[in-house]
Amino acid sequence: MADMDRSHLGLTAPIVTARLVLRSVETADDEMLTRIWTDPDVRRYMGGPLEPGVVRHRNTDFVGKPGKYCVAIRATGEPIGLLGIGADRRSGNWEVSYGFLPEHWRRGYAREAVHALLVWVFERAPRRNSSRPTPGPTTSRPADSWRRSEGGSSSPSETRPSQ
Repeated sequence: MADMDRSHLGLTAPIVTARLVLRSVETADDEMLTRIWTDPDVRRYMGGPLEPGVVRHRNTDFVGKPGKYCVAIRATGEPIGLLGIGADRRSGNWEVSYGFLPEHWRRGYAREAVHALLVWVFERAPRRNSSRPTPGPTTSRPADSWRRSEGGSSSPSETRPSQ
């Protein structure tokens, strides 16, 4: 499947929440990215830790790439995670993926970051049709209903931010 057009996903300014800043990935994020790609707990359900060559390629490829975002603590600027949005390779449907350093799990950072990203994307994404998911058990509750770990992913076609 061809890569989806991500041009509208480039940040012109960081997305700021109560506790976090979502910004473009920078070369200074290399240490955090390397930890995410190689930590066995983070990668447990994603095929395990990546090989060094793949890590170097991903770290370089993600810098400034639309649809890839660093999550940092607002108060300190410390990078703690990564968010991505794009097409699922198997289905072609939109997918949000995220990974956070284990010491930052279970604090609600993933929920806060994904919610902010989805609101931002839905406000800016080009409209191709007017259909929207019908609210139901999985669409009416954001990230807390995903039943995924901090290293999981979900598709916006299955969930969307609360209104």
